Amino acid sequence: MWIKRDISAVIRQNCDPIQVIRGPRHCGKASLVMHLDDSFKELSLDDPALRSLAERDPELFLNQFDDQCIFIDEAQYAPNLFPSLKRRADLYKRNNPNHKTIIQPISELKSYLLKVI
Repeated sequence: MWIKRDISAVIRQNCDPIQVIRGPRHCGKASLVMHLDDSFKELSLDDPALRSLAERDPELFLNQFDDQCIFIDEAQYAPNLFPSLKRRADLYKRNNPNHKTIIQPISELKSYLLKVI
């Protein structure tokens, strides 16, 4: 059963390149974003192979998903990923004001959700 969140409309209408959604663990933040847009591809850095690639070569990791909406869970496991994410968000904002990137902390700003449309 889905419980409608008041913040859904705010997220949908916001065109900022980065949106942060905070909340306690297991409160449904990732479920909310998936409910808002089911075209997401989930990338969990709990997967050692994904984590290793994201940490070792962030650009190659992100390039694999250029044409997809993605969210990255447990991104704190690959801190080298963040400069590439920031760079891409800056470029997207500059080149396409309608492009959205969402980074969502899952727990204490240590895990992130990224949506690139």
